[in-house]
Amino acid sequence: MQRSYSETTTIKCPKCKQQMSVEIWRIVDTRKRPDLFERICGNEIHRAACKECGYKGRTNAPLLIHVPEMENVLYVQSDKISKTENRKTRAMLVKKLAASFQNVPEYLDTVEILDHKDLPIVFRKSIVNSVQTTGELEEKSESESSKTRTMRNMEENIPERVHSMISEISGLTQRQDMPYLIELCRQALSLINRVDHPVTWANLSTELGIGLIQNPFGNHSESIEQGIECFSQALEIMSRDAAPMAWAKIMESMALAYYFRIQGDRAQNIETSIRYYQQVLEVNTRYSVPMDWASTMMNLAVAYSVRVHGNRADNIEEAIKCFEHTLEVNTRDTMPMEWAEATMNLATAYRNRIRGNPSENIEKAIHCYQQALEMRTRDAMPVDWAMTMLNLGVAYLERIQGNHAMNIEQAIQCFEQALEMIPRHVMAVEWAKIVSNLATAIKTVKEEIGRKILRKRFNTASKPWK
Repeated sequence: MQRSYSETTTIKCPKCKQQMSVEIWRIVDTRKRPDLFERICGNEIHRAACKECGYKGRTNAPLLIHVPEMENVLYVQSDKISKTENRKTRAMLVKKLAASFQNVPEYLDTVEILDHKDLPIVFRKSIVNSVQTTGELEEKSESESSKTRTMRNMEENIPERVHSMISEISGLTQRQDMPYLIELCRQALSLINRVDHPVTWANLSTELGIGLIQNPFGNHSESIEQGIECFSQALEIMSRDAAPMAWAKIMESMALAYYFRIQGDRAQNIETSIRYYQQVLEVNTRYSVPMDWASTMMNLAVAYSVRVHGNRADNIEEAIKCFEHTLEVNTRDTMPMEWAEATMNLATAYRNRIRGNPSENIEKAIHCYQQALEMRTRDAMPVDWAMTMLNLGVAYLERIQGNHAMNIEQAIQCFEQALEMIPRHVMAVEWAKIVSNLATAIKTVKEEIGRKILRKRFNTASKPWK
């Protein structure tokens, strides 16, 4: 019977006050769900991101952790509810966990209580030393298990200052925070060494790499190269066999870095990115981690959309297939913002499609853009709304079906509305794209009017000769 248990709930973003749908895990069985245990150790279990404003944070929800290898149950209490409510929640979760056993183990009667600040961030000694996180125990060889346990047993005597830094790093999620995150990671890495604290060192190297490729300041090309180097060093420790979920996270970041890489051959960088995403999908399967699988599928689809090598028509078909796979998990009801993003990308793929009926492809693109706009509203997501309107306008310019003049008029309206949300001095590139497309639409209208005038004059001039 499935022992891990989650609920989907709606919370209000503390920054923009918009409602957002999040998955809250209430019970985690570390043996049955090693992927969730990895997220607990990485302090990612209750991380949520607002698609409206980009704010990222963690929900302070109660969590029951079942560690069968230690015959232990941990309850992580929430400081957002009273002691009485925590007591009732703990009793309810333990009862639900007990119901999953045919013979209820005696150790369920004793529950260790933790605060959220005590929740493991990087393979802490409290629970990691005895937990096999690399998959079901019977599926791993003794040598692999020994290697994993040895690696984790070394994660002792980490300076408290490093723990404090890691806690602070986990709260830095905005792009403008990246310079400070980079500084903290480098300070923390200087206080430990790779030999004595390999897992913590690898996790900090990964965070440093992510900070470098997301840093909006400084030399972006050089930052990406440094980020790739950080990921490569972390992968020397977090191997696929020893720590598959951590390995997959690093590989995903590496794939993203190669996608945005400036140095080297662009076509080869995209090939490397695609290869890494495909390897991640071998670990992050649809069954084990559906949300992560959908996210990787989305990134793979985007990479296929810009692929240089291979047949262009085949690449677009692969992108469409990946976007559609993403939408099978990120549905409109469960993940509305992710659904809208995937739907908009699918629309662009259909607009660029080579195979199939060109007229039908454009109609599908227009339909998808219109669907995305139902979630990407002008009030809630003004920039995303404007960029979707830009793409919708381009689709109307290219439309084959319908009245040609009406299609051009629709395109002009889309471009003009998009310009209202894109300030020239803040988003100059995006503003220029909209203006360029608007100019094309207006030129088309003038040419159409000119042709009508010429036809009218020709018809008038030819009447005496009839």
